[in-house]
Amino acid sequence: MQNQLRILLHLGCGHKKVYKRYQLNNIFIRWKTVCPEISNDNETTVSTSSPRWDILHSEYVYNPTLVENPNLCKSLWDRLQLFNPDKTLATNHNESIVSMILPPPNITGTLHVGHALTCTIQDAIARCYRMHGKTVLWVPGMDHAGIATQSIVERDLLKQYSLNSSQFPNNQSKSSVLSCQFPSNPRLLLGRENFIQRIWDWKNQHAELIREQLNSLGLCLDWSREFFTLSPSHSECVTEAFLRLYNAGLIYQSESFISWCCYLQTAISDIEVEFRDISESTFLNVPGYEKPVEFGVMDYFAFRVIDPPKSLLSERNHPGSRLDELVIATTRLETMLASIALVVHPDDKRYQHLIGCYVEHPFYPNEHLPIISDAQLVQPEIGTGVVKLSPGHSQVDWEVAKRHQLPVKYVFDNSGCITNTGTEFDGLPRFIARQRLVEQLTKLGLYKRRQNIGANGGRPALLPICSRSGDIIEPMIKKQWFVRTKDLAEAAVKAVHSNQLELFPENQKLIWSEWLKPTNHKDWCISRQLYWGHPIPAYKVISSNSKSTNDCDDTDRWIVARSINEAVNILTDSGLHSNDYQLIQDPDVLDTWFSSALLPFSVFGWPNDTKEQRFYPLRLLESGQDILFFWIARMVMLGIFLTGQVPFKTVILHGLVCDSTGQKMSKSKNNSVNPLKIIHGIGNLPKETVGSSIQVLGADALRAALLTHQLSQSHINFDENTVLEMRKFCNKMWQTARFVSIQLKKQDVFQSVSTIHHKSLGTQWIDFVGGLSKGKQLRLFDIWIIHKLCRLIHLINSSWTDPKDIDHGENKIQTGNHKFRVDFDNEDLKWSFHHGVKGMQNWWLNDLCSIYLEVIKNEGSTPSNTNSLHILYLCLMTGIHIFHPIMPHLTEVLWHGLNMRIEQKDDLLYNPENSLLTQQYPNCKWFEFLYQNDYDISLDRVQEIMSELSTVASNVNSWRPLLRSIHHNKSKNPTELKKMESDSIYLIRNASDSHVSEDESAVLKALTSINFKSDMIASNNYVYIPVHNDQTDWHLCINKNEYDLNWARNELQLRIDNLCKRKEELINIGKMKKSKQNTQETNQFKIEVIQKKVEKLEYQLSCLM
Repeated sequence: MQNQLRILLHLGCGHKKVYKRYQLNNIFIRWKTVCPEISNDNETTVSTSSPRWDILHSEYVYNPTLVENPNLCKSLWDRLQLFNPDKTLATNHNESIVSMILPPPNITGTLHVGHALTCTIQDAIARCYRMHGKTVLWVPGMDHAGIATQSIVERDLLKQYSLNSSQFPNNQSKSSVLSCQFPSNPRLLLGRENFIQRIWDWKNQHAELIREQLNSLGLCLDWSREFFTLSPSHSECVTEAFLRLYNAGLIYQSESFISWCCYLQTAISDIEVEFRDISESTFLNVPGYEKPVEFGVMDYFAFRVIDPPKSLLSERNHPGSRLDELVIATTRLETMLASIALVVHPDDKRYQHLIGCYVEHPFYPNEHLPIISDAQLVQPEIGTGVVKLSPGHSQVDWEVAKRHQLPVKYVFDNSGCITNTGTEFDGLPRFIARQRLVEQLTKLGLYKRRQNIGANGGRPALLPICSRSGDIIEPMIKKQWFVRTKDLAEAAVKAVHSNQLELFPENQKLIWSEWLKPTNHKDWCISRQLYWGHPIPAYKVISSNSKSTNDCDDTDRWIVARSINEAVNILTDSGLHSNDYQLIQDPDVLDTWFSSALLPFSVFGWPNDTKEQRFYPLRLLESGQDILFFWIARMVMLGIFLTGQVPFKTVILHGLVCDSTGQKMSKSKNNSVNPLKIIHGIGNLPKETVGSSIQVLGADALRAALLTHQLSQSHINFDENTVLEMRKFCNKMWQTARFVSIQLKKQDVFQSVSTIHHKSLGTQWIDFVGGLSKGKQLRLFDIWIIHKLCRLIHLINSSWTDPKDIDHGENKIQTGNHKFRVDFDNEDLKWSFHHGVKGMQNWWLNDLCSIYLEVIKNEGSTPSNTNSLHILYLCLMTGIHIFHPIMPHLTEVLWHGLNMRIEQKDDLLYNPENSLLTQQYPNCKWFEFLYQNDYDISLDRVQEIMSELSTVASNVNSWRPLLRSIHHNKSKNPTELKKMESDSIYLIRNASDSHVSEDESAVLKALTSINFKSDMIASNNYVYIPVHNDQTDWHLCINKNEYDLNWARNELQLRIDNLCKRKEELINIGKMKKSKQNTQETNQFKIEVIQKKVEKLEYQLSCLM
């Protein structure tokens, strides 16, 4: 039995976590974090002893829990201060700088997979540039996220209030209590100061958690420069920016329509509005209402015409209506209380004679509403052809009212309750009032019916919903602060067209220009009715004669100043005495996007002149396409105006991260992916898929999986199975490194490697392999693997960076030998990470391991193979360098593990003072020797030969499962069986030039375990099977007396029959009418794959007939 003991550990981060400890041969901790983000089903094993750099030699398989232990790699990086550029710049002021900021996550909770993608991309870029010799600064921080944070804290406090209301003092006066019968809002109960303090407590609690989450990805962030968008320094920057924009006439206050959340009682930005298509009766939960509210229906009710013309008596405008009624259809019945007119189309013959007449309002006996005409508003074929005009609650109606010089009436207060109507509806929440109106109109005989919006061919409605609260958005006219964007937008468009700003992918350039056209965007509302945020630095001047500080008229005077003292000085200079007025600061706060738009320069101390300004402008920014205009465009607009510079040179945009089927991730769909569950567990993958040997997928596997996607797509379909694939690839890298490490124990290999180990990796290639190349000691497969590696490096340096930043001849090769011309692709692959990741994976698995390593293993101990083993070591180390930006933990551990083996250092004495991150990134110049020496064969021919041999081996191996020896059930000595096989099956080449070199033969032998013979054995006992097709030169010779070919024929026919049966099933599924489009496409792809398999099997069967 395991000796179990519960212990409590402190990780030095302020959070307590409960663990269970087990005493076995070694002491381990099996921990379960008390956190809903981590699955209780997954347990992670962490050694209690100090982390060890020799785990490459002690661990037979890759274990991300050990490799990604923060006390290993992160501790080393922090100790060496690799992420702080100050040391580098102190010795060389002219260093080339690459600066970035982390798009700040909100302090609202845990990170999602979109954050993980952005972080991974930026970290890969930062590490690439750092290894290319650049001074890199990547600044982390967090966003106060005004409305998002306030909403979450309100919900959290509401839960607490429901459990214990005594902890909430009631700070509301009787006059301030909402007239609506909503549950008490904890924000209003606590009061402004107390509520803000609760949010600061929340921020302090969650900030450390977010840091831990970011660090778990292995990011090279300079935490010494961490920012928070509501810090004093940022507040100073925000205030200064507001003043400069205001003084330039770019900020103004005006009444305008905005999107209003009644539950939160604030204006919200467009990005915080979600739209839901509704075409039929749908009940939704709305905050503040006990029962679900019905939407998606049209209410039909009537206004009675006052003194209708006699001609009206001959025609009704709606079935069931009276002759003196006009029936209206509306989805927002409650706004009829704010109606000031009815509108018809001037050409609608049904109502032409009524234009200029009046109707009586059923609830305002003394109010008569005019019937007017407007061709722009009314579409006669929709509804009844009569529209009620409620300009106080519809922007479209408001525009019509302005055209016809009609008054505007408001009937909702800030909480969405009916107010100032003088009717029984005052004080009712809008949706309760809606139902009460149905009841009262019914009593008056004016209510006709209710039907689905989509009935009779009606168009579905878009219901605007607040993404923060779930409330239904109410369009309202409010006095707000706005930024004039016309000139700012023009400057932003010019920056892109003049190539001062590069947008990736290219198609975003057209989208940018189109969206920023004056006709396609409006002024930016920057005020929010919240407690949490940057106060607006505007002070209202209240005359001492005013009865109330809330008195507001057209003569309102506002002073915009850095502080109230500065505002007082401004008024004093204008001749006002302090006794004549009082100053009240605007209670609103600024939109979160306003402060975020200043980040590229606010993080470096603007408006103050500091040394940090040398990091501005940023080299690049990476973010999601969905916030191109809400954040990035605004950063560009304000950056150009306030600093005179474009805030960054390049913007890289990735698409929306969706689930594997292309659906947007959401908790309601239960398809969201939590990156922490992947890093510390197996995510949402079932255990039977993952297997019992894998307990944790890890951060490096997640990072690599994320970067296999094409970022330029509008949607990125993330499949956790890709992470599992990368987790297995990590293990392949681990096994390759272990094999090489074991080979280093051999005296001749160790001597070869250790002699030049002190030199840089590039110099090792030039000195050792360059020397072999000069002496023409490189074998066919040596030349091939080096050339493949060089092409890979060119691909990655072209796709993971901007070549213009790093390519000072590093990626160009000088050669005078036409046989060794470097014919690399010239396609612009910049920022196409997926090309590099997939290329690297393919090179490692297929070229390095499946071919080159197999050839070396088969060669045994020969002097030439010692050279190849050394080349294998250099290839491995180069691959580790290449993949470091993507898999920083694994590559760092492998690099140190191999160094320890070569330096023969004991783990207890190994205290590294260097990191893989400080090494030079591979470049094509290292391999120039290969293209300058005069070999008898061209690189093109090397490629052709190795490709042919690989294809031959693949086809030969496809016969392996079908060749069953007639001795397979007989007990024979393995050596005798092997000898028998060598004589019973072999490869030949029938060609005019049938010569196969020793190197070619070695490759075939390694890949197939079948010997090559130059001459065919003249015997009727052999069948000769074309390896490719009937036109191939290569044949597989099989002794019919030694192999059961009848069994092979039967096995092939069985496989063909099974595949044909499966193909027929898929065809029938595709014929089903109900099958979805994506299902049909998937089935068609499967059918095509099966057909190719069948054709190959049929060819094999024909060879045996």
